[in-house]
Amino acid sequence: MQRIMGIDWFANDMGFSTCGQDGNIFFYDLYSSTDIGERIRDREFTRREVKFTSVVNLPGRVYQFIAVGVGPEKVIYTDSNELKTIPRHGNADGSNVAQLPELKRYISQLVIHHSGKILFGGVGEQGEVPYPGAIQVWKLPFEKCAEIQAHASPITRLRITHTNTHLFSVGCDGMLAIFDVKDRDPKRDPEGAQGQLKFSQEILSEKSKVDELIADEEALQTKSQNQKEADMEVDIQLNVKSQQSTIAEKKNQLKSQEQQAQNKKQSLLRQIEESKNTKDVERRKLLDKQQDKIEQKRNKYSKRMLDDAKEFSKLQAQKEREHQNFLTAIEKIKQDHKNEILFEEE
Repeated sequence: MQRIMGIDWFANDMGFSTCGQDGNIFFYDLYSSTDIGERIRDREFTRREVKFTSVVNLPGRVYQFIAVGVGPEKVIYTDSNELKTIPRHGNADGSNVAQLPELKRYISQLVIHHSGKILFGGVGEQGEVPYPGAIQVWKLPFEKCAEIQAHASPITRLRITHTNTHLFSVGCDGMLAIFDVKDRDPKRDPEGAQGQLKFSQEILSEKSKVDELIADEEALQTKSQNQKEADMEVDIQLNVKSQQSTIAEKKNQLKSQEQQAQNKKQSLLRQIEESKNTKDVERRKLLDKQQDKIEQKRNKYSKRMLDDAKEFSKLQAQKEREHQNFLTAIEKIKQDHKNEILFEEE
């Protein structure tokens, strides 16, 4: 089963009919059906080559309908023998041959007047350039009597009120159009008799009484106007007093806030000063401590330098003595060697 394109409820709301792109029209009777969702299979209508777009039930005719769709061509269908067999204008022999109208445009929506005499069709012609959406008016059996240009783009929905007084149309142009439907037959107009004005009872009054009532009315109006002005003046005074009280309250609030801000500022300044003094004391302590460390380092370094100088002098003297001893030993060795050489020569 393909996509369902249209649903139309029976007049008693106890069932409905559906049409789809699979070429089927089904009926569902909620009152007599034993199984939920089960359709009335002996009332099915099928045209496989047609993709139906909309279906309406004929008022007062059980399981009879009018449907539109598109197949090899744009078509309109009905299973009502009365609509099929009524001869059309122009028949030469006047024979009752079914002559359903040929549609020149694709009809996307159908609604029917509850009298069963008027059919409305919405043009939904699609294409590269959308065809304007017109509303066609058909007088059954299938006599086109008017075409109303309603939308700039194809029509997507048509609905009529239960009182047959207003027709609603929606199109791809994003517009909702509302049309008044006038039925000239008051028997079919549910608001015809009720909408007329009824005769009222005539009440006779003396002119003096009427003048007295008029004077009383004017006096009451004047009194009401004076009272309104007095009430307005009182309201103005009350508003002024209320505004003055509000202004005084706001001033007190601002003064209190200003005093709180000033106190907070003084407190912050004191905290800043105390923090500054504390930081100065800590800085001086650190400087003194650092100076003591530097002095200790300097004394320690000076002592080490003196110790190193003494050690250097000691090592230097020892080196001079060792060098002197070395020179003395060398001279002695030279003298001994020279004596040995002279001894050998002798």
